[in-house]
Amino acid sequence: MVTMTTVGYGDVVPRKWFGRLIALFIMLIGIGFFGWAIAQFSSAITVRKLHADIVRPADLRNRVVATVEFTPGVPTLNDLGAIVLPVAKIDDAYELLLNEKVDAVVFDSPSILYYERHKGAGKVKTVGPLFDIQYYGFMFPAGSELREAVNRTLLELKENGTYELIYDKWFGKMGR
Repeated sequence: MVTMTTVGYGDVVPRKWFGRLIALFIMLIGIGFFGWAIAQFSSAITVRKLHADIVRPADLRNRVVATVEFTPGVPTLNDLGAIVLPVAKIDDAYELLLNEKVDAVVFDSPSILYYERHKGAGKVKTVGPLFDIQYYGFMFPAGSELREAVNRTLLELKENGTYELIYDKWFGKMGR
């Protein structure tokens, strides 16, 4: 854990146990927040195997498509001419798809890829290219000591291949 978050750039490491526990807590929250932010990056389409005629975003026109309400997917689907069925949480959308109440689900790519690979394995398929890509960032208070540490850690994860390994493990290689 410490190797992943302190990368040898003159970082200050807590010396007392209480400080180490606080640092560990901050690291774990940072890793969780990083995973959440990555999950917001892009949209993908998930369909049941019986809807093999949906292969790209344009195929969603006049189709009933579930997505989480108040997310960027709603206006995008409206622009595509889909019949949008907003749901409170993504699990509700997956349930509607499995029960054939909707033709497709559109949501953040990592969430959909994870579902396809795990809970939906053999039941659903992710199709089409990523679309309506959203970029997110971290915001820190002015002068925060965390900003540089987070930036260095994110850069190291990308440069040393750890990000790619984690992504492939949980979401597969689609979208890269």
